[in-house]
Amino acid sequence: MENAQKIIIVVIVFYLIKPCLTQNKSYNDIHTYNCGDYNITIINNERTFNTAIIQRLINLYSSLYPKLVDRFNRNAPKSVTVRLDPTRKSSFIAVAYGNTINISTKTIRYQYRYYDILLHELMHVVQDYPATPEAKWLGEGIADYARYTYAKGNADTDWSLPDYSPTQQYNDSYGVTARFLVWLENRYNSTIIEELDVSLRTNTYTPAIWLNLTGNTVDQLWTNYSKYPILITDLSSALKMDTSYVVDR
Repeated sequence: MENAQKIIIVVIVFYLIKPCLTQNKSYNDIHTYNCGDYNITIINNERTFNTAIIQRLINLYSSLYPKLVDRFNRNAPKSVTVRLDPTRKSSFIAVAYGNTINISTKTIRYQYRYYDILLHELMHVVQDYPATPEAKWLGEGIADYARYTYAKGNADTDWSLPDYSPTQQYNDSYGVTARFLVWLENRYNSTIIEELDVSLRTNTYTPAIWLNLTGNTVDQLWTNYSKYPILITDLSSALKMDTSYVVDR
C-alpha cells in the first residue's frame, strides 16, 4: 500500500511540474531552403519569432548573396546557416564565423534591421578573411559598404552612412570607413573596393596598396576627403559643388 501511495505521489508531482519543463524547453526550429545554386539554413531559437521576417531573410539571401559572391569572391560558400538566438549575450548584434551567422533577436529594435544586419554579415561570409587580417577596420568598412550599396531597407531603419566629421579618421571602421570607400570609388578608382577586398583575403594587404591604386597614400586621400567629403551620389549637393576644389591625384 505504501508503495502504491508513493507511486501516486510521484505521478502527481510529475504532472504538476511537466508544464514548467515544457515551457522551459529550448526551442530549435531548423529548416533549409534551396535558392537555385545556393542554400540557406535558418535555425530559429525563438518560439514567438515573426515568421514573416524569416521569409524576408530568405528573400534577401536569395536575391543579394549571389551578387556579393559574383562581385567579390566566387569561391565563397554556397550554403549559409543563420541562427536567430534570443539568449545570445554580446555587445555585437550579430556575428559571422565561417558560413554561420548568429543574430541576437533581443537587441534588434526594428524588423527591417534584420535585413540590413544580415547583409553586413553575409558580406563577412563572402570576405572569408584570415582570422587576424592586417586591417580589420577596412574589412568592417567594406562590409558596411556592401550594406550601403545593396541593402533595400536602409531607409526604413535608423541606419545610414554617417556624415563626415573632423573628429573622424579613416580607420574608425564600419560606416565611417564605408563612406570614405564610396567617396574613393566615385572619385579615384571604380574597382578599388574589389582590389582592397582581394588583398585582405589573400593576406597581401599593405599600406602601399593605396598608393598603387590611387597615386596617393591613405593619409593623403583622407586629407583630400576631409576638404570636400560630399559624395557624388548626392546629386543635390554635387550641383552646389565648389568648382575651385580639385582632387589631388
